[in-house]
Amino acid sequence: MPTVPSTQHPDPRQSVPLYRIFDLQIFDHWYTTTSEYEKKDQYVHQGVAAYIFPTQVTNTTPLFLFWLEEAGDHFITAERSEMEAWLHAHRENNRVRYSGILGYVFKDSSSGGVPFYKLYNANRNNHLYTACEAERKHARESGYRDDGPIGWVYPGSCSEPPSVVQMDDVNLHPGASPT
Repeated sequence: MPTVPSTQHPDPRQSVPLYRIFDLQIFDHWYTTTSEYEKKDQYVHQGVAAYIFPTQVTNTTPLFLFWLEEAGDHFITAERSEMEAWLHAHRENNRVRYSGILGYVFKDSSSGGVPFYKLYNANRNNHLYTACEAERKHARESGYRDDGPIGWVYPGSCSEPPSVVQMDDVNLHPGASPT
């Protein structure tokens, strides 16, 4: 008898917060699923970017996390081919460090998630990931290139005005606090 794909959606209560931290010193957004990261004066906790799964569940794909040392930038992809291309292109000069699987996101919108967008600012060598449409719009208006969704997630906190995405100055939204 052939296997029938499951139409059940994963329980959102199985998801975990994906925190976004902003490093004021090197102008870098970085992401973690633990609230127990090393606290430094230059770090600004920007809240929950999204909710993702700590283990693979129905219709999810891994988020691969990289540290681009030379650029001072964290990079996330859900595409295995993109991950392999980055590793291959930079394997000899050690400019890219693969940090592992950050968590799992939905492959498409059929599971009830919202798009998790990847944006990039070449002037700042900074990737920004957001599930917030207002923040996405503001980032594009501030010089970020919109690379579209890398997956679908359960939304995190989204408030106005959007968080740190200015090209030339750092504006913290209300509620952002140095940690």
